[in-house]
Amino acid sequence: MAKVERPAIRCGPLQCATLLCVVSAWTVVVRPDEAAVLRALLAAGCFSAIEFCFYKLTGEDPATGAVTWAPFGQPGHTTLHQFWANVMYTPVLLAQAASGGAGGGGGVSWLHVALFPLWIWLLEIVEGYTLMLLFGHNPAWSYSGRRAFFHGNITLGHAPFWVGLGAAVHYGGYAVLTAAARWLAERVGARLPLAAAAATTLAARRGREGEGQWTAWMLAVLLVAVPPLL
Repeated sequence: MAKVERPAIRCGPLQCATLLCVVSAWTVVVRPDEAAVLRALLAAGCFSAIEFCFYKLTGEDPATGAVTWAPFGQPGHTTLHQFWANVMYTPVLLAQAASGGAGGGGGVSWLHVALFPLWIWLLEIVEGYTLMLLFGHNPAWSYSGRRAFFHGNITLGHAPFWVGLGAAVHYGGYAVLTAAARWLAERVGARLPLAAAAATTLAARRGREGEGQWTAWMLAVLLVAVPPLL
């Protein structure tokens, strides 16, 4: 997964309509449920940490896209673009995990674990093309090599890693995220963590001209849409 340069900012009617549709769909999926909002924030945070560590511990052949074990060969890397995209999409991913028995009393479906890469690739396609529409290209990630498809938004070479992630989600990860989200919902609520994440994002984007303004506008839409549901 290659880093990408600073994106060109787009703020036309089509981009605004796309963002509004994404936020509206998200509010329908999470429903008026503080725990669901917090679980999305926690899941996105975990995914960002995984990506940062993955960059730190591996290398990638730009020609083939093959991943090699190379601890500390390059600095860790993740983006706020990906974090907020994951906040939007992980409720769908976790709903799939729940349907496969994650966090429930029944047994976990091995089929759901084996097919988890398909759900990750769907996530990357949806998020990747949405980010490309909003920013002109995908500012969060870009795969290369002969195994990369859909304009570099997915790579088949990461399938083993996604199976491992699927096993982690189904065998404990979903239950831990759900329990942590419920604990926070009972003691803190969703408004404060959501505001903290937004404030951190705005602070990180401060001074970046058009990108900072666009990020602020996106978060304003999110913060206006979500609190009435809580």
